[in-house]
Amino acid sequence: MYMLGFFVWFYKESVPTTFLFWWHFTRLTLRFFAISWHFGTFFKPWKQMQVGYQQHGFSIKLFVDSFRFNVVSRLVGMVIRTMIIVWGLISVVFIGLIGAVVSIAWAVLPIGLFALTLYGVWLLASPLFS
Repeated sequence: MYMLGFFVWFYKESVPTTFLFWWHFTRLTLRFFAISWHFGTFFKPWKQMQVGYQQHGFSIKLFVDSFRFNVVSRLVGMVIRTMIIVWGLISVVFIGLIGAVVSIAWAVLPIGLFALTLYGVWLLASPLFS
């Protein structure tokens, strides 16, 4: 009777809680790397570093210098955000796979232990009947 109660509790509460834990851990990883935010700010300059054209009148040299700095700042931002997005997605996939393996192993563990116990008893008893 106690064994049946354990299995009911285990498969009704413990296994769904394990899956829920890994689901939340995967979502935490997504939020940690802020992947959606990095996609939204992908073309913005890194650390908002921009140079504005601040002189009255027009100077082609100052205009080209500020334009060049702003383009380089945006390229640096894109490269760094790309690396963060890639590492974040790799981490999410890795944590998701580990979570799936652990959750499936956790669900199979009680049945596997029970089956291994019966197999051990059978191995011990089989020489007696041969």
